[in-house]
Amino acid sequence: MKPILFVITGPSCAGKSTIAKEILTRGKIDVVKFITTTTRPPRPHEQDGHDYWFVDGQTFKESVAKHEFYEWANVYGESYGSSTVEMDRLKAGEKDILMVIDIQGAKRMKELEPDAIIICINAPRHEIEERLDSRGEDVNNPEERLKKITQEQEYCQNANFSLENGEGRLESTVQEVESIIRKRLS
Repeated sequence: MKPILFVITGPSCAGKSTIAKEILTRGKIDVVKFITTTTRPPRPHEQDGHDYWFVDGQTFKESVAKHEFYEWANVYGESYGSSTVEMDRLKAGEKDILMVIDIQGAKRMKELEPDAIIICINAPRHEIEERLDSRGEDVNNPEERLKKITQEQEYCQNANFSLENGEGRLESTVQEVESIIRKRLS
């Protein structure tokens, strides 16, 4: 049976990476994480090969030129891409795939993989702004991110599932995502 691709997406600072990390850490659902390649510098808690594959701009450009990405995009001044080799490897495997990407990548992934299940994580605008502000220097182009919040939040209406991850809702949002995945797997 072909693995199901679950794509967690949403506006910056809505909590998509945190939710995916919780799901993977708890291990209640047998999925494998798709690791995206990026040119952005790692945040203090991130590890190469675990959170992202961190590469320099030149390496990324060479990979684009060699058509090594299934999809890729420039997001807030940094590049992000999904390796074709990794996608093929995971799609040939037995485990379902959990991918965390921005809205732009999710749109492209849905074009490439129409059966992908898109789960959009959202939060109230003021909370996203607060979270963005609390990240401080760890965030590229905060002004541009703030401008795109409304547009990104609107995309959630087009997702297969749209969940609100407001203040104090992390645990219930994680449980909702786990429930969605479980139902799709049964």
